[in-house]
Amino acid sequence: MKEIREVPHICRMCTASCSVIMEVMDGEVVRIRGNPNAIYHNDGRICPRGNSGIYLQDMPSRLTKPLIRNGGRRGEWNFRESSYQEALSIVANEIRMLKEKGESNKVVVILGQAIAARHNPEVVGALSKALGTPNVIVMPLSTCIGSKLVAWGFSGVPGHHAYLVPDYKRTRFYLSFGRNLGGSVAVGQTRKAGIGKRKYELVVVDPRLSEWAIVADKWIPIRPGTDLALLLALINVILNEKLYDEEYLIKYTNAPMLVNPTTLEPIETKEVKLKNPMKEFSAIDFLVYDEASESFKFSREAKLPSLYFEGDYNGVKVTTVFNVLRKHVEEYTPEWAEEVTGVPASVIRDLAKEMGSVKPVSIEPGWSANKFYNHFQTYRAAAVLSILLGSLLRRGGVVLSMGGITTVLQRGSPPVAGPPVSDKPSDLWSQENETEIELSDGTKTKGPLLPWGRNYFGLLKLIEKERGWVILVLGGNPARTMMGEAFQKIARSKNVNLIFDFGLLKDDTVLYSDVFIPECSYLERPNQVSGIPFSLAKGFMVGGQALDSDCKAFHEFVLDLLKEVDSNAIEAYARGVAKAICPACEEELVEVAKKYSGEKHFFTNELIKLQCEKMGINYNDIMKNGIVYQTSEEWGLEMNEKILTNGWLNTASGKVEILPLKLLNLIKKRKGEIKPEWHPLPTWVPPLWMRGALGKDEFVATTGKLRNMSYTSTQDNPVLAYLLDDTGIWINKARAKELGIENGDLIEVCSEWGCVRGPAKVTNAIEPTTVFIPANYGFEVDLPFAKYKYLALNKLQTPYHIDPITGTHLLVDFKVKVKKVM
Repeated sequence: MKEIREVPHICRMCTASCSVIMEVMDGEVVRIRGNPNAIYHNDGRICPRGNSGIYLQDMPSRLTKPLIRNGGRRGEWNFRESSYQEALSIVANEIRMLKEKGESNKVVVILGQAIAARHNPEVVGALSKALGTPNVIVMPLSTCIGSKLVAWGFSGVPGHHAYLVPDYKRTRFYLSFGRNLGGSVAVGQTRKAGIGKRKYELVVVDPRLSEWAIVADKWIPIRPGTDLALLLALINVILNEKLYDEEYLIKYTNAPMLVNPTTLEPIETKEVKLKNPMKEFSAIDFLVYDEASESFKFSREAKLPSLYFEGDYNGVKVTTVFNVLRKHVEEYTPEWAEEVTGVPASVIRDLAKEMGSVKPVSIEPGWSANKFYNHFQTYRAAAVLSILLGSLLRRGGVVLSMGGITTVLQRGSPPVAGPPVSDKPSDLWSQENETEIELSDGTKTKGPLLPWGRNYFGLLKLIEKERGWVILVLGGNPARTMMGEAFQKIARSKNVNLIFDFGLLKDDTVLYSDVFIPECSYLERPNQVSGIPFSLAKGFMVGGQALDSDCKAFHEFVLDLLKEVDSNAIEAYARGVAKAICPACEEELVEVAKKYSGEKHFFTNELIKLQCEKMGINYNDIMKNGIVYQTSEEWGLEMNEKILTNGWLNTASGKVEILPLKLLNLIKKRKGEIKPEWHPLPTWVPPLWMRGALGKDEFVATTGKLRNMSYTSTQDNPVLAYLLDDTGIWINKARAKELGIENGDLIEVCSEWGCVRGPAKVTNAIEPTTVFIPANYGFEVDLPFAKYKYLALNKLQTPYHIDPITGTHLLVDFKVKVKKVM
């Protein structure tokens, strides 16, 4: 019997990063299964995507040789195979020439969600600093989590979906919106939610009867982009019916804070010094009315701060944040919300009463596949609703994971405006800051409130102005993930000297590139030690090398590139990597980088050893088991409680903030005037599609992942493509009948920017104004197994529709016309 070698690793078929075991026989991976040691992560389970990772070894679309354009225009498949050194030298020469001319800023790094490796923004930040460019486009942040992240962040917790999670195991009621957990990319979370489902009631708000909505106790179909109105109405009822957690609001939040009811400014504050387990920091204490002493005191000195006080303080009219909120949401009644959402007022009122009578309640912190113009206020409303119910950082509510706990204790949230990876503002950031945005009240403003400098439209503007740009694509497919055909337009510009693609598969980005170098699949390289996403337990994961090949992994490729561009930059890169993932490793990692001379995986393997040494991890244990835990989940729950009770949140006051003082201060600095889009209290902002009526053949586009697909990188996987047996463009049965469309008909969906085609899925399981178009399809290159060639969602999108808070791209929020293709 042939021997099977087991190699623990981290699955890279999506971003959930499940811990897996690879079974290797005769130099091939014959099976991938869940790691049974991952009891607080994916718990030994993986999805079909994870199982099908074995096909990365010999997929027809797998590229294993470097390619150099051999004539023709970008967009034509005209390449010759080359050596690694030849391809590397072409890229290095272009970058070096820019550096010598003092134009390193003309190097643009585009970071994707790689199937091969997780090139996280922090590590790419190390590369950008080493290259001397501040211009970085980060795929997840540019299209996904930006506004949601800061919406929760201003309450004091990081809104990143790996850092802020529902406590599925201990909740009794879970309100889910804006997410299809049954078809998502987070297997560990789905597993936990499935186990917990035996104990809690699940209400799913979704225009479509998704895989998640099917298993819900109640499905609430809603008009797309109107979740905000529903949440505002729930807040209205919770406050009017006195269903809020009064004790929580008094003890842990700034609800009792006395403010000027007109300006919302705190009446009086003072600085206090606080210390958490990781650092000492300054915070402010705010004035309250203490009912115990019947006098004004600072909150940390008062015995019984009042939620309801209104009166005078030194001749100035004052009131509490709680009173301001209650008055602010008076108009957002269930009847008002019914007109906006299509959800009956009685359903909204009953839902609010149920949520107010059950403890604990968990509210979806978000994932952001469907991103509407009102995204920020939607998640501000979710955060405030969670606070009112006493659920934030409480068992069974919305809690910080291991990564979230660390981020808060390091005072690392919410993100603030400024360049993402450099000490100087990026050119992309400058372009965003000058972009005109029309607000919902009809006025216009220059630039979003918090420009990130990570988005595509800024690059479009930059390349029109001057020549000489070099674009490095690392682990992404921007030809399909950039809004509209922005990447294709960039690629056709004579102002772009070189487009380089470091990737794995034959895709449309290779088609528009000049030089391609294959990276290792995750089967072929080790993976550095990383924290466990979504986990309340403290622990770490690692990946071993299952297969041998001639490919280069990310770190080694970067070191090879820097050696040719400027060998002095190698030290800067090593220091940047260390600061991002292992600060205590910095000096040793610099020495490792200097010793590197081209050996496969040398830097990564040495990095793993250093991480284990400095982080107190037994190297042999983690390499054998793939995952090690230093605590149980109880540690995470206790840390959440400590952060809450000690006032260690990353807000100005250290407390949970309903009225975010950092946001209030930012508005004064950046805009001056409070607008609905960035009002510090949850405020109704209509989605863009509501700025005009829908025509008879018009719908609102929505999107989402399917249960067996992650990104365009999985569309040519033979097993996953075969499993796509129930997919198409979802359209409401009654609306389809009006247009003469029957199930299975080929239909065309057109926005003002482009058209896509696909089979119609005619169903009653979708709200009438909505059409659902699955993401991550469409391709120009020849792919033998991929389906839905002409269903490229990006063709319906535009790079110029952006979120008014962070400038991130809106994935949906546009009207489309639908017709049958004759």
